[in-house]
Amino acid sequence: MGIQGTSPDPVSYGPPNLSFTNFGNMTDGTPLVKRDQASAWRDAVIVVRGLHSVTFGGEYRRIQSNPTTDTYGRGLFVFSGLLTSGFDNNERLLPGTGFDFADFLFGFPNQAKVRYGSSANYFRSSASSAYVVDDWKVRSNLSLNLGLRYEYFSPYTEKYGRMSNLGSGPRRHGRGGGHGGTKPGPTRARSRRR
Repeated sequence: MGIQGTSPDPVSYGPPNLSFTNFGNMTDGTPLVKRDQASAWRDAVIVVRGLHSVTFGGEYRRIQSNPTTDTYGRGLFVFSGLLTSGFDNNERLLPGTGFDFADFLFGFPNQAKVRYGSSANYFRSSASSAYVVDDWKVRSNLSLNLGLRYEYFSPYTEKYGRMSNLGSGPRRHGRGGGHGGTKPGPTRARSRRR
């Protein structure tokens, strides 16, 4: 269809998503492929001393979330009728003018979105926990189960560092990085004199 910048991945091939104000939207959904993996190591030891049965245990989990998705891989185009609307001298919208399908026929979207960059992300995280549980048989008809557990979940990181918060703070990456949300500075060409 001549839309530039759409995803080259075959899983994303198809028509673009179109959104209208007065008509139903034409969407084909966003393809999503997920290859998640999780591995865990758990162990526990039970120690019995008199009326107490104490369990010590722990767990470590490694989590891999590998989604491949292009939210706007085919492009999203929103037609609202704004661009075929009439305006008065004070630049106010004239009622009864503008038509979303006319914007579509002219090729004037009010909004357009296309995803750039890699569609595959490789998120990594780990979780660990430790616990102790005391089953205390106070009497023949009364038992107390007391326990304490600590868990830690590390935040997700991207395996190849392709995710960014696009902050507007000072740039922390080199000229070629481009992950800090700022454009690289101007480059100067040097000429040699003979």
